[in-house]
Amino acid sequence: MKMMSICLASKASKNPFEWNPNAIRITEEYFKNKFLAIAGHGSSGKTETLAVAAIGEFLASPENTGILVTSTTLSESRQRIWGRIEYYWQEACDFFGGEDNMPGELVSSSGKIGCRIGAKRDNTKGITLVPGRESEVKEGIGRMKGFKADRLRLIGDEFSDLSHKLLEAAESNLFLNEDFKMAVAFNPNSHFDPAG
Repeated sequence: MKMMSICLASKASKNPFEWNPNAIRITEEYFKNKFLAIAGHGSSGKTETLAVAAIGEFLASPENTGILVTSTTLSESRQRIWGRIEYYWQEACDFFGGEDNMPGELVSSSGKIGCRIGAKRDNTKGITLVPGRESEVKEGIGRMKGFKADRLRLIGDEFSDLSHKLLEAAESNLFLNEDFKMAVAFNPNSHFDPAG
């Protein structure tokens, strides 16, 4: 299969997203299903593909879309999915001539890409990082409570390592949104962890 670079990478990019059979299958299944669990070995492209999906979902309808991205701790997430989201966001900004031409604004220190249409900001929309490991789950649940959007997405990375409390909070709060979609990626570990 011929590899191709996604448009979220500028021509000068040294690390463009490359479509591969795993990324294609993940993307196809993501759009077919309301709930998607992606199990696979390390470095199989799960995290990278979901990072690009998060940005694509936001860009499709920024004023209507809220995306919660969860992984282990806040600091570890920056080395995982959140780091890839920031990278591809910056690539998209370069591609479109700078963040001023984008419908959002990256606030790296807060783990947030807030919605911005012109001069109008709406921090209830955009992409928000949520910690999910037991040690930080209380903060993660706090970020999730009351989160509403016309198009609400929950994207989880390293989901087998997260707290059951996070999934319980999503079930009691987020699943009630009419246009809700959830996709999680993990390395298979146990039938009894949140991914199982």
